[in-house]
Amino acid sequence: MTRFIFDATTTINGWIADEQNSLAWLFAVPGGTEPDPELLPQSATVMVEGSTTYEWMLAELDLIQRPEKWMTFSQGRPTFVFTTRELPVPEGADVRFVRGLVGDTLAVIQDAAGDGDVWLVGGGELVGQFFDAGALDEVALSIAPVALGGGAPLLPRRIGDGRSAALPGITSPLPREGIHRRRPRRVTNRRARPACRRPAGPGRPAGELPPLQPPWW
Repeated sequence: MTRFIFDATTTINGWIADEQNSLAWLFAVPGGTEPDPELLPQSATVMVEGSTTYEWMLAELDLIQRPEKWMTFSQGRPTFVFTTRELPVPEGADVRFVRGLVGDTLAVIQDAAGDGDVWLVGGGELVGQFFDAGALDEVALSIAPVALGGGAPLLPRRIGDGRSAALPGITSPLPREGIHRRRPRRVTNRRARPACRRPAGPGRPAGELPPLQPPWW
C-alpha cells in the first residue's frame, strides 16, 4: 500500500528554511550539497511539494534554463505542486499543479504513485495538511548541526499532546560536523485508504524507476 513519507533535512531547532524561504544554510553544511542518494526515499514514485518550495527550486537552481537538473532529480517521477497560481515548468518535467484541500487530491496522487510511495518534499505547512488528512505515514529526518533564528518550521502542528497521534521523537546524538540521519519511523494516525496500482503509460514505463538524486548535483 502506498505510504506518504515526509523526508527532509532540519536544523537542530526545527527550521527547514530560513526567513527568506531559502535552503542556502543547508549548502554550507558538509554533505549538504552532495548528500548520499540513499538518504532519499527511493521507494517514492511521486513527489509532492508546495508552491514556495517549488518556486525556490526554480530560482535557486535555474531550472527553467537548466531543465536537465530537474530531470536528474525526478528521474521522470511526476511532481504534484499545490498552488493557486500558474507557474513555469522546466522543459520535459512532469509537473502537475493542484489546488484545494489535500483530502480532495489524495486519490489522484495515490493513483499516480501506483505501487510506490509518495515523497512529501515540503514545506512543513503542506505536510501538516497531509497529517490532518490522515495521510502521513512516515517521517524521515536528516539533522544538520545548524541553528537558525527563524524561518519555515519543520512541522507546524501541535502533535502528540494526547489530542492527536504522536510522531516518533528524535533521540539520536548529533555529529560534530555533517548531516545526521534519523531512520524513518511509522506515524500512527493513518486512516484507511484504498490501494491503487499505477499502470504503465506514455512517459511512465512499468518497473523500477532510477534512483532519486538531489537536484543540485
